[in-house]
Amino acid sequence: MATTRAALRAWVGEILGDMKSLTATAVGTTTTFIDLKNNAVLTDSLTGRIIYFTGPVNNLGLERRVTANTESTGTLTFAAVTTAPALADTAELWNDRNTGVIPSTQVHNFINRAIAAVERLFLTEVSAEYSFKSTTPAFALAQSTWIGVVQGAEWKDGASVWHHIPSADVRVDRANRTVELRNTPRDLADGRTVRLRGYTAAGALTSDTAETSVNAEYVATQAAAWLLAATWHKRSDARDAKQHAADLKAEAFSLRPAASLTPIANTVMLA
Repeated sequence: MATTRAALRAWVGEILGDMKSLTATAVGTTTTFIDLKNNAVLTDSLTGRIIYFTGPVNNLGLERRVTANTESTGTLTFAAVTTAPALADTAELWNDRNTGVIPSTQVHNFINRAIAAVERLFLTEVSAEYSFKSTTPAFALAQSTWIGVVQGAEWKDGASVWHHIPSADVRVDRANRTVELRNTPRDLADGRTVRLRGYTAAGALTSDTAETSVNAEYVATQAAAWLLAATWHKRSDARDAKQHAADLKAEAFSLRPAASLTPIANTVMLA
């Protein structure tokens, strides 16, 4: 099951106890967000926290440092955003422990680092179709997409019927990242469409709606471990936080098998 960056970020915040979810209980302005349920705390005690907007669309992904808060109204004040928050709009309040945790940089970067750490363990199936000419029988495989290719291929005839091409007639050049059709299938597929199958590595998440199929528990735990390791010394409970970081690191390592996928037997991994 795929998980969005937004869901992973929230999970990291939950693990660290550093994030609070907000829902507007009244209409705000471009410089205020009102949540009487969650922000009714001592006036100015939230100064320095980071508000990250998860809605509406015009504010999605914007981040502001809180410059003041008012207990009686549950109001946060910050530099202007694009659109005034409406009733029921949502946001996240980060840096609860005042350790400098920034969701748009640190949290997102550590999420992507966790994914990258297992990119050759967790593979996603991919296929592509090419117009084939026997005079140029080799396909170049883009490094941004292909990390492994299944030996064997298919070609489609004039009646749109696919025909299997045996592995013996498909030459994979790992170093040059090419696939070449040979022998009789090369002639049969001339002027036709050829389909290759293989694997692509798990990619970085670049928006809150972007998804990854890498095991979510592993990603959130590993990202939280690295984030806590980078900030424990700034916390009042530094000794406990340091131990928690070590525990999370060990837990993330144990979850790595859940983030792995073994390619089928006749797959050639590319350089």
